[in-house]
Amino acid sequence: MRPIRSWCGFALGVMMTCSPALATGAAPAGRLDEVARLIHAGAPLDAQDAQGRSALLRAVAGDHVSVAKILLEAGASPNTQAANRDTPWLLAGALGRAEIIAAMLPRKPDLSIRNRYGGNALIPACERAHVEAVRLLLTSGIDLDHVNDLGWTCLLE
Repeated sequence: MRPIRSWCGFALGVMMTCSPALATGAAPAGRLDEVARLIHAGAPLDAQDAQGRSALLRAVAGDHVSVAKILLEAGASPNTQAANRDTPWLLAGALGRAEIIAAMLPRKPDLSIRNRYGGNALIPACERAHVEAVRLLLTSGIDLDHVNDLGWTCLLE
């Protein structure tokens, strides 16, 4: 087991910047036990790495379903937007992460947040034929008629 690294500290009575231990180490690597320890120790759930990626976004990207679920259960936001404008919700749709989408639905993701192309989660899910992800996204109340910045809708895909 790896030791838990400190993510916040104090120097001469001045609080130092918090580093995103969850987003930079445990979550992207899919290390569930370490993620659980960091959560229990109070690590900031929505802290972001240098590219603005949260632990949940990195877990979605790596298809680490168990890590994503424990982060969501602990209160991580599916709406934290990275520098490239992706959120865990948007990326889960684009990558067809149906099991993670199902875990996000009770957290009521913000359906108004758009990706870098001005699209919602449904458009890339349809484009890439992620059938089960599309079925789940349709239960969220997502806008079927949304047109992204490229002029695409989910039905055109």
